[in-house]
Amino acid sequence: MSCLFKRNNGIYTIVYWENGKQKWISTGTRDEQEAIAQYRSIKPTLDCPRIMKLQDLKEKILRYANLNHKKGTIGLFKISFMRLIACIGNKPTRVITALDIEQFKEYLIRDVSKVTANDYLRSLKTAFNIGIRLNLVKTNPFKECKMFRIPQVRPTYLRKEDFALFLHSITERSFGILVLFAALTGMRRGEIVNLRWVDIDMNARLIYIQNSENFTVKTMRSRTIPMSLDVFNLLQNISKQAEYVFIDAEGEPYKAGTVTKKFKRLARNCGLSEKIHLHSLRHSYASWLVQSEISLAEIQKLLGHSSVVTTQIYAHLDHEHLRNAVEKLQLTEYTQNVNTQKPPLVSQRVVS
Repeated sequence: MSCLFKRNNGIYTIVYWENGKQKWISTGTRDEQEAIAQYRSIKPTLDCPRIMKLQDLKEKILRYANLNHKKGTIGLFKISFMRLIACIGNKPTRVITALDIEQFKEYLIRDVSKVTANDYLRSLKTAFNIGIRLNLVKTNPFKECKMFRIPQVRPTYLRKEDFALFLHSITERSFGILVLFAALTGMRRGEIVNLRWVDIDMNARLIYIQNSENFTVKTMRSRTIPMSLDVFNLLQNISKQAEYVFIDAEGEPYKAGTVTKKFKRLARNCGLSEKIHLHSLRHSYASWLVQSEISLAEIQKLLGHSSVVTTQIYAHLDHEHLRNAVEKLQLTEYTQNVNTQKPPLVSQRVVS
């Protein structure tokens, strides 16, 4: 902490503390505005702790995150710092080296997947950038950190006929409606279980996915998606007595974890692949749109992706759809001619 005050001789002086000792800097001026300008220019340096250890930084970042980030991000900051300190110790932040970061990467992949390891690395990079902005640290040791390369995995999705069988197996009406809604809108789990009737305009047939007191949209960007006729008819048949759209048999809003577990259990009972999970409905929605020849730009807006690059992973088509595409290339006449003729003799030629 530092401050500016005026001495008895009229000269403004800056006082700050370093290693528990009070120190003074004279501005050399009696002009208040000039003194304030000097003070503001060096205040960030004075207020930046000389020895900021990882544990100290962790506590300050978490305090900041509690006011500015959602619960999931706070938890990620917490576990990322915990793992870093467990690996390299409670080091002063200014002595963390690139070698420490590489050691940390090796430490991570012994215990977690590369995808999860990248989440921790990005989280710490963000945390240090916040630290720089708050004048807690001077540099970011994760600035040049290279993420693990992750092979692109084809998203799992359901064919329409498989989805129909799965839907038919659901005996709980309220859960069946939720599952069908998820497949018809491509909305995320959190967006669905936190959807309220005030977020729906039945007259305009629009769904507003927006931040609320208890829910924050991913990337914090609200969006609006239009209802298809199927979605409109589905919502028409749901009671509007409760605040939330999707409530369980007891009249309580569905919990995200409950929905995930229930979906997975039903998928196993139906003999579906172990790779199928609730988020597969979002993949399915995007895949069905692609197969209906909807542009990636339109799908991007419906899914709420900040970049079309993310949307491109959904642009996978099943083999039957691709087969229908290649069958449009008709060269049957030429194929028959080639099959009935003997191949020509090929003379050998020396190329000089």
